[in-house]
Amino acid sequence: MPEPTELTAGTTAKWTKSLPEYPAGEWTLVYALRSANDKLDVTATANGTDYDVTITATESDTLSAGRYAWQAVVSKGAETFLADQGFLTVKKLLSAADTFDPRTQNERNLDALDAVIAGKASADVLEYTINGRQLRRYPIKDLIALRNHYAALVAAEKAALRNKQGGGVMRSIDFVFDGGDL
Repeated sequence: MPEPTELTAGTTAKWTKSLPEYPAGEWTLVYALRSANDKLDVTATANGTDYDVTITATESDTLSAGRYAWQAVVSKGAETFLADQGFLTVKKLLSAADTFDPRTQNERNLDALDAVIAGKASADVLEYTINGRQLRRYPIKDLIALRNHYAALVAAEKAALRNKQGGGVMRSIDFVFDGGDL
């Protein structure tokens, strides 16, 4: 089983790593996980010539949610080699959180743009000056173009999630502004 691409903090992750050129028992394998805020080093155990790797629930619970880079480094005496590397995403365990916003960043951006566009329906002034301070608003056509961009990203995320979960075709109709006569 390969390295995980996702890990939920507070849960255990296990996998086996085969490195025929660096057999367990002769070499030591350490996985180094790093993010902007956290680090975790995990030493694998020998299982024949393969390595068993375990990140315990206690260890993973110390990790903040986010993207991590990992490297698998083997060493023997004065020799050290980078055997493999990649990325994984750490997610928080829902039972450990008081609240949770399940929307992706793209969904949050789309919702914010929808709110701004809805507010512009009653505020049609592009710019104004009060006491020497000037405020200039985004033209609605620019907001609509940006909204359409995020709508496409959200649709792609949802399609990818359905494919990942083995879902069938799901059709939805989403109103898309064309930027015309507003």
